[in-house]
Amino acid sequence: ALIAVGFALQFSILRIINLAYGETMMASAFVGYLILTHTELGHLVAAMAAIGVGAATGLLLERYALRYVRGGDEMTPLMITIGIATLLTSAFSMLFGFEQRAFPRHYSGGFLSIGDIQITVVQVVIFAVAVVTMVSLQVVLARTSFGRAIRATAEREHIAAAFGVDVRMVKVISIGLSSGLG
Repeated sequence: ALIAVGFALQFSILRIINLAYGETMMASAFVGYLILTHTELGHLVAAMAAIGVGAATGLLLERYALRYVRGGDEMTPLMITIGIATLLTSAFSMLFGFEQRAFPRHYSGGFLSIGDIQITVVQVVIFAVAVVTMVSLQVVLARTSFGRAIRATAEREHIAAAFGVDVRMVKVISIGLSSGLG
């Protein structure tokens, strides 16, 4: 759900389909994995680091690639993000290989049983975090001046700019936020 929200936020602001969005999440996942397997810092630090890496990757992509192709034809951003996705996939494959890796479990979570359905405590926690994050984002978008700036920029960029919204900064922050959500 957070991936979909982040992707939608990114598309509404940039009007570009970012086909490297999945690779941004891959980079985040590897950072979280490395922290959990090579340090004793724990899941919360790994999650925060992963969010930071996702945001930074999205910001780098926006700064050095997507910023220069806005307003042009629709195929150029698609081709650039496909190229970046391929580059990131190849780089991570060379660094870490092709075998699957599982996140380590440092807890013995139980199960919740509802009839024939079994749900792990981890799944409940993930669902709760996703719901809290989405509700928080909705509150920010609906009730803050920055949220109004995001909505105005997504709706009509030139009118938002005419009313004093720093459209470039809104785009940058939105890209970081949406990539961090992923």
